Amino acid sequence: MSTTLTLQPKWVELVQEFGDVDMIVEDALRAYLLTQSQARMREAERRVAAYRQKYQYDYDTFSRLVQTDDRFLAQVEVSNPYWEEDAMEWQYWLEEQAEWRRRIAAIS
Repeated sequence: MSTTLTLQPKWVELVQEFGDVDMIVEDALRAYLLTQSQARMREAERRVAAYRQKYQYDYDTFSRLVQTDDRFLAQVEVSNPYWEEDAMEWQYWLEEQAEWRRRIAAIS
């Protein structure tokens, strides 16, 4: 798919001094997308790390323990009555992290 962009003539003239306008615009878009995607990735990483710190386990271990260890589950329920909501959000941020990682790889 090809899209036509409208650029102000003053920008086109300046960009032409550095080379092919199409190539420069594509490189600039790639750099912008990479920067924005990395920021989203860092936000997802920050959220995942907060849950890891709160529950003292990575998500997979935490999920396994609440399903298989009654004592662990009882402790979690006492200290964090809304742990199920946390677990759903934790999983969401892990999926976001994976998605941004895929997008960054595709851009790079």
